[in-house]
Amino acid sequence: MLARRKQTLLPVALVALLLTTFAAHLPTQADTGSQPRVLILPFSLNAAGDAERDLREFKDHVDKRLRQVIGMLGESVQTETEDATRLILQSRDPVKTDQDAIWVATESGADLVIFGGVSKEAAGYRMKGTLWDLRQGRASVSIDLQVPNIHGLPGILEVFAGNVAKRIHGSPHLPLYKSGPPAPTEGRPADRLHALANLPQHTGPWRSPDISAAFKGLDIGDMDGDKRNEIVFVEDSTVTISRFEDGGLRTLAQFSEPPATFIAAQVEDVDDDGIAELLLCYRGSRGVESAIARYVNRHFRVVARLPQVILAAIPDGADEKRKMLVGQRTDVKDIFSGEMIRFRLEGNEATPEGSVPLPPGTFLLSYAAGRLGKPSNALRVILSQDQRLMVFDQENRLLSHLTDQLFGSDVSVRISGKD
Repeated sequence: MLARRKQTLLPVALVALLLTTFAAHLPTQADTGSQPRVLILPFSLNAAGDAERDLREFKDHVDKRLRQVIGMLGESVQTETEDATRLILQSRDPVKTDQDAIWVATESGADLVIFGGVSKEAAGYRMKGTLWDLRQGRASVSIDLQVPNIHGLPGILEVFAGNVAKRIHGSPHLPLYKSGPPAPTEGRPADRLHALANLPQHTGPWRSPDISAAFKGLDIGDMDGDKRNEIVFVEDSTVTISRFEDGGLRTLAQFSEPPATFIAAQVEDVDDDGIAELLLCYRGSRGVESAIARYVNRHFRVVARLPQVILAAIPDGADEKRKMLVGQRTDVKDIFSGEMIRFRLEGNEATPEGSVPLPPGTFLLSYAAGRLGKPSNALRVILSQDQRLMVFDQENRLLSHLTDQLFGSDVSVRISGKD
């Protein structure tokens, strides 16, 4: 079991702060002014006996889930209704192959077509799915995975649905932070990115093999009250809960909510019940949002949502063992004033209960606080809008400003249509 140090140490916080990154994204369909026509074909089924009954229920769920996901994209796409799709298929031979699906979509005048199938194989259950772009004549998203148990199929579906939504809708720029290109400093390259130390394979109690995923972040905590820590991995479209067991990393659950693109996640007990909640920050079709989720019986349950707010648990004053839940509004002109909203989580409601003054220029996703030095001093650290490191005391008095070095990654973002 991985033990988690709940005491916030500034060096650790600084590492997390300086490694916070944001990906640059292509323009969305809405940005380009086009509304692609999407045809969603019913998934095929290939099974017999009890497996056919179970897979038929899952196939119906796939069809409904994909329509739900595409429907969440709103006016950025035009989707053929189920009735219209049924009429299109009635006048044609049954769709049995990928080429049949592409031909049907071409004849119907669609720009994009989603198709696939579920089947029972000798070694388990299989799901195939494709988003085909007829304008470019190629697959934009494709998945073909097999799992030993039918209960693994919903996870595959969510990954596929998330990637489809992201490909169609795109990922809007984070409407928060504006920064210019990096400037080289004397004796240092302009990219400012440093490789992590090459640790020997057997260093530490356990080291995973290479993981073929682009993690945005991770955190550790006891999310189910069993006194064992879970590990939360954050990718663009998926949040995964895992645990170290039997010398390996075991996946317990996955969460996806298309078209959301996750930015950050934090595991913290914000209602003092001894069980940690999961704080999520993500980009959706309406901009930046935050959510508070609980992990119950190996399922995620979102209990509160805060639109146009970045949510985080930060040390309550100089006492780093106590955490307070604060939010930063992203739909106001004075977003970088340093004035944060303090929330109280009771049951399933996050209620504002005052304000918290942080250093002017604070962006919650690039903020850290803790103790440093001997005697240990309670400090607050931020990345300024021009990517400089600034250190403050608990009264928000500036102690240090590193003007000769740049930190973090380049990002260009907007604030709700404002410059």
